Amino acid sequence: MMEKVLGIETSTVMCSVAVIDEAGRSAEGEERSMHEPHVHSEKLLTIAQEVLAESGLRLNELTAIAVSVGPGSFTGLRIGLSTAKGLCYALGLPIVAVPTFEAIAAAVVADRPDVHRVAVVADARQGECYVASFLRGAHGLRADVETQVIAADRLQAVVGFDERTTLVADEGAMAMLDTREAVVPFHDYCRAVSIARLGLQKPRLRDWSDLEPMYLKDFVVRTQRTSAFT
Repeated sequence: MMEKVLGIETSTVMCSVAVIDEAGRSAEGEERSMHEPHVHSEKLLTIAQEVLAESGLRLNELTAIAVSVGPGSFTGLRIGLSTAKGLCYALGLPIVAVPTFEAIAAAVVADRPDVHRVAVVADARQGECYVASFLRGAHGLRADVETQVIAADRLQAVVGFDERTTLVADEGAMAMLDTREAVVPFHDYCRAVSIARLGLQKPRLRDWSDLEPMYLKDFVVRTQRTSAFT
């Protein structure tokens, strides 16, 4: 059977779904995204149904579901993962857990052939950032800074920005960064098609009952929501 992977991205304000085949191809119309906060629980399954309909696929033709597992919005990650688990349970499919920042970096590299290194930075609030960086290689991306939470004033020391580094950052992170580097818009690359493509490469989990999002920070209730993840 030809591989058909459904990708789900809900770790930020983006709600995105895509489907690709075993060659990593995604035809026009086989990805749909919404850039709107607090719609994931209402829109995710509807978007998935629309993507499958436009691609001419039925649910029982899928061979795996890949889902973004963070870091990111606590609520968004929960919705994406619970939806993926529900679909996999009903269809008897494996889940592929895809780190959010790796998928963002892969999307940048796919779009920009000249990129050598990608650093992804996002606001984690309280003067902290989520950060990871990846090097392009002959066999794909390799993390040279693993995804972690650090104080914003340690970014330069941890990441080591240089002329070969392409910086991808959200609005909150940019407000904390002291850099003149050109910045790639964060949400332009929060794409389910990148999740699905990595889903072809990564291990598939048949026992995913204990799979949890990569939160990296404890959940804190706030009355004002300023992060790009909310």
